[in-house]
Amino acid sequence: MLELLQKHIRQRDLMDLHEQLVRLLALGYTSRRQLKTLLHYLLQAGNAADPVAFLRHLAQNVPRRPHKETLMNIAQFLEQRGHQQGLKQGLEQGLQQGIEQGEQQTAERIARAMLANGLDLSLVAKLTGLAPECLARLQH
Repeated sequence: MLELLQKHIRQRDLMDLHEQLVRLLALGYTSRRQLKTLLHYLLQAGNAADPVAFLRHLAQNVPRRPHKETLMNIAQFLEQRGHQQGLKQGLEQGLQQGIEQGEQQTAERIARAMLANGLDLSLVAKLTGLAPECLARLQH
């Protein structure tokens, strides 16, 4: 199995090796520890369009129970890690958008006060960084 992975690890999509991997795992020569090591290598160095789907598909077709469980556990771990990363990224992006909106609202509030006190439109645009079109909208 290691030879197969080393030979084809740079393949565009490892899903093409699926049938060969299932056959090799069915022979029963691979221990649970070896399988984990091989999968770690496969996920680190290989190219799988969707690693979770690849592992789930492999688990569904492997006849040996311990290997099914190992594959599903790794797939679930990867899926959870992906969800956590997505959540973290979403929170960071939302926070950044909130900060930008707050800054925009503050600049607009200051611009309204400046315009209400008779400052020139071009001077207010220069001081606040707001576009003249935005300032014209604020005046009305």
